[in-house]
Amino acid sequence: MLYEQSRISHAGPPRTLAVLEEQMTTYVGASEVEEMSTDLLDSCVWALTDLLLGGDSGRPAAPSDRRLTGRR
Repeated sequence: MLYEQSRISHAGPPRTLAVLEEQMTTYVGASEVEEMSTDLLDSCVWALTDLLLGGDSGRPAAPSDRRLTGRR
């Protein structure tokens, strides 16, 4: 609905997001037999949820330990 309202747009060089656009326009849902992975579409949904709903999107919390603090 947000795309229909022109509240979301993708920016970048032409055809940069061609695979994502392909997934967005052709996805019809997976059947019980077929477990299709829509990796880019799924990532897009999580990113937009995080951005538009302020980060409380219901996904698991980050680990509480600090083993990776300061690593790149």
